[in-house]
Amino acid sequence: MKFKKFATIFVLLTLVFLLPNLVFAQKIGWITDIHAGSAKKKKKSATNIFYPRYYKQYLAQALTEMKNEGIEIIVISGDITDHSREVRYVKRIRSIIRARGMEMILARGNHDREKTIKKYMKQKKSYYYLDRYGWRIIALDNSQRCAVREGGMDSNQAEWLEDLLEKTDRPVLAVMHYPIFNKKDLSSVYKRYRETENWFSEEGKAKLVLAGHWHTEYFTIYHEVKYTVGNSLTLESKIGSYYIVDLDTLWIDARQAQISQALKKKISR
Repeated sequence: MKFKKFATIFVLLTLVFLLPNLVFAQKIGWITDIHAGSAKKKKKSATNIFYPRYYKQYLAQALTEMKNEGIEIIVISGDITDHSREVRYVKRIRSIIRARGMEMILARGNHDREKTIKKYMKQKKSYYYLDRYGWRIIALDNSQRCAVREGGMDSNQAEWLEDLLEKTDRPVLAVMHYPIFNKKDLSSVYKRYRETENWFSEEGKAKLVLAGHWHTEYFTIYHEVKYTVGNSLTLESKIGSYYIVDLDTLWIDARQAQISQALKKKISR
């Protein structure tokens, strides 16, 4: 009887410690377009205003809120810096994330250097994949062709992606900076991405694609693949934006980091 009682207690204690981890393990955090830099304010248009200098406060709060929910992986879909030469900000951001016991997965944006991804993600190329939680997370570099408005990948990366999707036995989450859709006609896929979209949908392995660049939100399902474009972390109208991604349901929960009124006033001056 004593043995049975001890065994029961042991099982219950094991469940108490393991169940929260099992629940949390299927969620990751997502941030895009941090644009960390020295400028206080940048205005691209009336609706595209962001604050590079205050990235740290919003990032730190967003990470704290995600950590409180058990998030351990942070995916960033490009433009971690405002100017590609300011690589010191990449190091700082990685340190902030690591200090919380979290892992960073970074895809290159058009404001980021190719060698920055290689150095800080410890990869031989600016595109790569990592297997986490039973998923294959693919970080693409579709900023290889910055001369065109929709970006693009070179032939080597395209061949690598096609082969990877064909051979993987895991569900795929792809992270890229430029969305594959034409912003002027959201039902249309850019010509240069039609082959990529076919690989995502035909293999049936790609479930979710996360992108940034637009500094606005967009959600759609195209050929049974869910595509999501996120707000910039430092965008004035949605400042502090981050997302919780549920890998079980593919639900994307949009959030805004809760910072002090004093900081909000400081930014608005």
